[in-house]
Amino acid sequence: MDFSSVDLPYDKETFGKCIRQQREEQGLSLRKLAEKIDISPIYMSDIETGKRPAPIKKYELIDKIIKELKIPNEQRIFVIEMAKCTREYLKTISGYLPESQAGRQFIRIANEAELTDEEWKDLTNILIEKIKNKTKTNKL
Repeated sequence: MDFSSVDLPYDKETFGKCIRQQREEQGLSLRKLAEKIDISPIYMSDIETGKRPAPIKKYELIDKIIKELKIPNEQRIFVIEMAKCTREYLKTISGYLPESQAGRQFIRIANEAELTDEEWKDLTNILIEKIKNKTKTNKL
């Protein structure tokens, strides 16, 4: 599953549905995943069905899920955004950019260009590549 291609807007059930799909694609049982990330199967089931929010205050648990489900690191940001939405915690764009004049300018220019979803995805992929390259450079 490609988490970056999940349609927006995310809702409080998106995270659980995507985690369940990824788990099932890998042939991993709910019980086995819960065991590997050290939570109860009931809690895991509640997360997958949207009955309980994702554990966003404990990123180590999200990171365990990402690791066990072999979700590529460049898709981590999408998984976290989906998890935040389970708590109805999706920031508006102004919440992300209050102090970044360059960021606001970028969004304003992109908005004025009336980009298609496909063009937004292309820009997102460019940004993801830049972040991956930065991460690789910082590790050296």
